[in-house]
Amino acid sequence: MHINSILIAGALLCIFASCEPKKGPNPGEPLSAGELVQNSQTAEPEKSKIDPATLPIIEFADSIKDFGTITEGDLVSYIFRFKNTGKSPLIISNASGSCGCTVPRWPKDPIVPGDTGSVSVAFNSQGKFGHQVKTVTVVSNTEPSVKKLTFQAEVIKKIDSPLK
Repeated sequence: MHINSILIAGALLCIFASCEPKKGPNPGEPLSAGELVQNSQTAEPEKSKIDPATLPIIEFADSIKDFGTITEGDLVSYIFRFKNTGKSPLIISNASGSCGCTVPRWPKDPIVPGDTGSVSVAFNSQGKFGHQVKTVTVVSNTEPSVKKLTFQAEVIKKIDSPLK
């Protein structure tokens, strides 16, 4: 018990000692050349100012697909088509499915303004039952940078035919 008290007291001493205010120049005093250099190196860089009007815009024809009722084990796919309606090339850096049963494919090359592209999605219903809702997260150089594509299906159990 006595050792625990010493450890706690030591930890508190370290915490309070590190909270001591930093000493600096008095208000109104000019900074030395060394202080100016140090301050310029530690200052946070200014955020780049990008005009939103110049960004690419990804517009999907639709972002939701309903496959209806499918049988367990079916492999279904869909192509989500989009157009770059912005003013600069569109780059999709990643597209990921919400689970391993959902596999997206997307263009790796930039899509110039006015051109179209697609994200294809394959869904393997093996081992899935009931109402399924899956998403594909598309990350690109647009604002906002993330777009969600959704599809759903009602997966019914495969009925084996009786032996003849």
